[in-house]
Amino acid sequence: MNKMMKVDKRPERQFRRENTIWLLLGYAIVLSLMLVAFEEIKRNKILLSQMMDGQVIEEDIDVMRLTSEQRESLLAECGGVNMPVYAGEHRIPGIAYAGQVGPVRVKRVRCTTTVRVAKEDPEEIIYEIVDNMPDFPGGQAALMKFLAKNIKYPVIAQENDVQGRVIVQFVVNKNGRIVGAKVVRGVDSALDVEALRVINSMPDWKPGMQHGKPVRVRLTIPVIFRLR
Repeated sequence: MNKMMKVDKRPERQFRRENTIWLLLGYAIVLSLMLVAFEEIKRNKILLSQMMDGQVIEEDIDVMRLTSEQRESLLAECGGVNMPVYAGEHRIPGIAYAGQVGPVRVKRVRCTTTVRVAKEDPEEIIYEIVDNMPDFPGGQAALMKFLAKNIKYPVIAQENDVQGRVIVQFVVNKNGRIVGAKVVRGVDSALDVEALRVINSMPDWKPGMQHGKPVRVRLTIPVIFRLR
């Protein structure tokens, strides 16, 4: 009886031994896969760190083609670029070539482009509003009296019963003289011409003042034509 029991336990022990072997083999395979995965992750992290340290950034760049004159001007302004010349089959006499092909070394230079903006000449500035506006000799009342006295109503306009208001724009310069007179809203060609004539015949004004200095000022006044 005891002999039969010993025979029955041998297959069971052999099965347990084989099961343990396969279990250990499975653990070994899983550990190997995990090690490979960790190595891959570590390698990717190293590559990413190198890229970030080197500031490697790839993006689409619009390339602007320069003419030879623009290229020479830019190089002259930036102080030139230090770059070795590679030796080749075609050589130019009098030029020293590098003996072997190697990495291109570019000297970093700080290049700034100066844009020259033309300053506006104060003489050309025409103001609309200033500290002290130009003044007709004697004031506003004297101006209206001057216009009424000096307007010569065109005969053709009288015959055709043409009347109205002509708006004239002009500039009082630093000397008080009237310049650049023009009609901005007319009524009739005859009346427009007469309005310009009267405006241009005005005496010198007191010039406008800005920050204590005489300046050019643009004014607009109406010239009224009315038949009685």
